[in-house]
Amino acid sequence: MDAVAQRIREVAKENDIPLVQNPPVAGTPR
Repeated sequence: MDAVAQRIREVAKENDIPLVQNPPVAGTPR
């Protein structure tokens, strides 16, 4: 598993953002 992908998942969980197949760059307002 990619460390970056894992980090994105952690941030998404904290921000309660639904995961996408190809998540945008971290910091993108949505």
